[in-house]
Amino acid sequence: MSHEAVIDYYNQCHVDYRILWRSHQNLCIHFGYFDEEHDSHELALPNMNRELAKRAQVQEGERVLDAGCGVGGSSMWLAEKNGANVLGINIQPLHLQLATEEAARRGLQDQVRFEERNYCDSGLPVDSFDLVWALESVCHCEDKSAFISEAYRVLKPGGRIMVGDFFQFEKDLNEEEEKRMKYWLDGWALPNLSYTEDFAGWMKDTGFENVEMEDITSYTMRPSRRIWKASLIILPLSKPLEKIGLRTARQTANVLAARHQYTTMCDGLWGYSVFTAVKPKS
Repeated sequence: MSHEAVIDYYNQCHVDYRILWRSHQNLCIHFGYFDEEHDSHELALPNMNRELAKRAQVQEGERVLDAGCGVGGSSMWLAEKNGANVLGINIQPLHLQLATEEAARRGLQDQVRFEERNYCDSGLPVDSFDLVWALESVCHCEDKSAFISEAYRVLKPGGRIMVGDFFQFEKDLNEEEEKRMKYWLDGWALPNLSYTEDFAGWMKDTGFENVEMEDITSYTMRPSRRIWKASLIILPLSKPLEKIGLRTARQTANVLAARHQYTTMCDGLWGYSVFTAVKPKS
């Protein structure tokens, strides 16, 4: 899937994220992490940052690369809550504009920067970051191993990587399962999902050590269900609105994907996993 397709998806579906996810308020376009203390949409979204930051062991003053930074919410959260110095990179101009404006509004210009770069071929110096952070961004990459290799290259010896994302749990799908997954992936501009064991293998083959995977699907079922419930209302309206020019085919596909992402998750075809690993010190 081309970069242009991903850029176009977020341009056309930006309004959907604002309405359903309230992304303009919370700066999040990722799933929330629901637990007993964070049991609402508003609380669960930043809680995902909190939970992943603990797993990534983010320390004050560390240099973090937010690979596929979205609208910058995680970058700014890591700066404000953990004292990190963050470079957020993205290929999506609208997201970069919104992130840069919000960082300026918060007075974080000296701590957080955003640049248009490809996280598979960033052009950034070798051995320059303490942590590569990738939250629901690698799913948009066709060649996941290329991302892993680039992350390894830009990390300092002893540096860490954290990937929180969607992963395929069943490797061999039947024809019907493949069809349902395709509706979802195409609708959200996702070229493919990695099978968890393949992803772990690529990390080890690249040279990462202490590769760990944690399945946190149970904490992310509620945001998946939220999207599904919205699709039940919007999908019957989207096609007629498309015919009169009030919605686009891409927006309708986005809503159809919202339906299938939940049912396929419930069937165990995919889930939400967190990978962490370390680049050897020598």
